[in-house]
Amino acid sequence: MKKMSLSEAQVSGEVGNVAEALIKAAPALAKLGLDGNKMAAELKAFLAIAQKANAEQEELKRKLKASTPVVANAYHDAQMKASGYLDIVIAAVDKTSDEAANFRRIRSRIARPGPTPEPLPVATPEHTS
Repeated sequence: MKKMSLSEAQVSGEVGNVAEALIKAAPALAKLGLDGNKMAAELKAFLAIAQKANAEQEELKRKLKASTPVVANAYHDAQMKASGYLDIVIAAVDKTSDEAANFRRIRSRIARPGPTPEPLPVATPEHTS
C-alpha cells in the first residue's frame, strides 16, 4: 500500500487546482507539445477513481458497523439457547446427581474474565530547584 503524505481532502483539492492550472496554461503547454486539456482530464479521471474507491470503502465501513450488533445478538441468542438446553439436560438426569454436576461443569469451563489488573505506578519526575 502506498503512503499518502496528504489527506484525501487535500489531495482532492490539489488535483482540482492542478487540473484548472493545466487548462489555463493550455496555450503555453501546447508550445511544448503538451495537451493541457488532456492532462487535466487524465488528472480528473484519477481523482474520480480515488473518490469512487473512497465511497465504496465508506459504504463497507457503514455495513461493517451495522453488522456488529447483528453478530453480537446472534452469539447472545445461541448462548441463551445453549444455556436453556443445558438446564433441560441437567433436569433430565436429576439435578442432584453426579451426572448433573458433570454437566454443570460445562458452564464453569467457559473462560471468564479475570480480575482487572492494578494500574502500574507512574513515576513522577523530581523537581530540582
